Amino acid sequence: MSKNNSLSYYAILSIIFLISSCTYNSEEDLYPPEPVEDDISYLNDVLPIIETNCYACHDAVSMNGGINLEGYDNLVIRVEDGSLEGTIRHEENWLAMPLAASKLPDNLIQQISDWIDQGYPNN
Repeated sequence: MSKNNSLSYYAILSIIFLISSCTYNSEEDLYPPEPVEDDISYLNDVLPIIETNCYACHDAVSMNGGINLEGYDNLVIRVEDGSLEGTIRHEENWLAMPLAASKLPDNLIQQISDWIDQGYPNN
């Protein structure tokens, strides 16, 4: 085989290799979504946190500060006005809750935040 034929042969092989190795990958193929954790449930996850940490002062009977967190509809009022997250995160311009007590553990605050981020379903 002559030098020119050899170069042509390798050039053709290279082109075939390049063409056959070209693929199209969608963004989902290249970067699959991270596994989604189980949805946070109002009934199983959020409600027990609120009952344990908030109802002593903010149930339908006590209503300290005129705030009733008992029941989904009442809690959603505080979700939508931002006060639930603001108070439990001890953010500036919000009265830190629970009042005169330690901040809730970060994992409980995160559960409430995740539920809110999921659209605060009544589940």
